[in-house]
Amino acid sequence: MSKVIAVAASRGSHAIVAEAEQKLEAAVQKHGEAQALEFPETAFFLPMAHALLGLDGQMSNWALHDGKLLYMDVTTPLMRDAQGRELLDTELFMKSLPWALRGLVRRFFLGEIIDKYYLPRGVILDILGNLLKENLAKLIPTCLEQANVRLPEAIQESEVHRYYRSDAKMWALMQRLRRADRWWQRRIRRRTYPFLLPGKISRNL
Repeated sequence: MSKVIAVAASRGSHAIVAEAEQKLEAAVQKHGEAQALEFPETAFFLPMAHALLGLDGQMSNWALHDGKLLYMDVTTPLMRDAQGRELLDTELFMKSLPWALRGLVRRFFLGEIIDKYYLPRGVILDILGNLLKENLAKLIPTCLEQANVRLPEAIQESEVHRYYRSDAKMWALMQRLRRADRWWQRRIRRRTYPFLLPGKISRNL
């Protein structure tokens, strides 16, 4: 299976690079090499790339190594194609939900959940909320000061707390439903439950 995945990933990366090269060549021919690249009201350094690249900014996805900040989340390649279509197979995540909930989540919640990872304000708000989970609330004022300099719409500390409470309650509910589904599959249906669920998570609500 690992060989199949590696081959598919290699082919996909070559296809994406080829498409990017074609679009860059077409843009240069149309606008010239001196044309500036702009993506208004974002904090991204490479705006045209990040418009199609999402970021799950929770604290556990980052590490400091030799003074450099590294991003380590390789399980969620949040990418969209040039038409804005999701390249991530979200059904992989939907399958971990109880069958009866998948349609509801897919229709009313999935788009909102995924969209925030592509918006600078959404990513920063998620990171700030995650500070509450990690008992690092004392860092929020300093982080807010730095973030708001780069955002067209400032984030208030009260908004961070509201966001985190809502987000934490939603994911806590999801985990309870998954555990209930695991119990149902194992004890009643006598089937193997194919997913690994985390233990109790302290969310500091």
